[in-house]
Amino acid sequence: MTVATGGDARDEETRDPATAAREALENWADFDLPALVDVARQYIGVPMAAITVLEGHQFHFALTSGTDPFCTDEGDAMCKHSMGVPGIFQVRDTLADERMAELPYVDGRRASLRFYASAPIYAAGGEMVGRFCLFDTEVRTLDPDDELLLAKLAHTASRAIQRGIEAKPRGVRA
Repeated sequence: MTVATGGDARDEETRDPATAAREALENWADFDLPALVDVARQYIGVPMAAITVLEGHQFHFALTSGTDPFCTDEGDAMCKHSMGVPGIFQVRDTLADERMAELPYVDGRRASLRFYASAPIYAAGGEMVGRFCLFDTEVRTLDPDDELLLAKLAHTASRAIQRGIEAKPRGVRA
């Protein structure tokens, strides 16, 4: 499991929900949230899992397992198709999906990912700020138990991020 570091923390009152969520992820000091990403990857059996946050036009892959944290343009990310979807979003074969076939993480320019599934990450106010994502280099389908696990892990991650934001004293810089 890898955690991104850095981030320009701002006063609690001026941060938007996505920025606050990203900063909470990048400055996570507890073990349980990063462990959720590891559990998803290992239990479901995918080579890569991540908690992503959409901030502006960038997806921040802030907590990852199976890869290092990174940031990518919204237009290059599979997650762009799942933002706004309230439940599990799953693409069995990304190369066969018109929306995803030409993305650089699918067509080989940056990676050759063939499977994508995600569940929403919410801020305290109910805004969807990101996704709990699973990626595989093989075509696959999540079974109902794996879908349930992904949904529960995303819900738990949302609550943990909210607690992390609430616990941070106002004006303290990360």
